[in-house]
Amino acid sequence: VPDVGNFQTFDGDLKWDHNDITYRVLNHSPDLDADVIDDAFVRAFKVWSDVSPLTFTQIYSGEADIMILFGSDDHGDPYPFDGKDGLLAHAYPPGEGVHPDTHFDDHE
Repeated sequence: VPDVGNFQTFDGDLKWDHNDITYRVLNHSPDLDADVIDDAFVRAFKVWSDVSPLTFTQIYSGEADIMILFGSDDHGDPYPFDGKDGLLAHAYPPGEGVHPDTHFDDHE
C-alpha cells in the first residue's frame, strides 16, 4: 500500500522539457551576504541533482527556468507576504505564468 496519495496543486503536466535547469537570483536579501545566499542555492540544487537526472546552472542575466526573488509584502504576484514570523516563501511550477517563480519573504 503506497503511503502517499495522488496529490496535485496545479492542473496539467507541468514539467520542463529539458534536464539542464537554469536559475537566476534576481536580488539578494540585505540580511545575508550575497555569497552566502548563492552558496545555499548551489547546495540545495545539488541535493536534487544528486538523486535525479536534473542539473542546475546559475545564470546572471536573461530569463532562467527558475527566477528567484527576495521580496516583502505585495511583491508583484497575487499572494503578498505577511511579514515577520509568517510565510517564508512560495513557488510556482514550470511553465508560462508568474515570474519570478520562487519568492522568499525578505522580512523573515
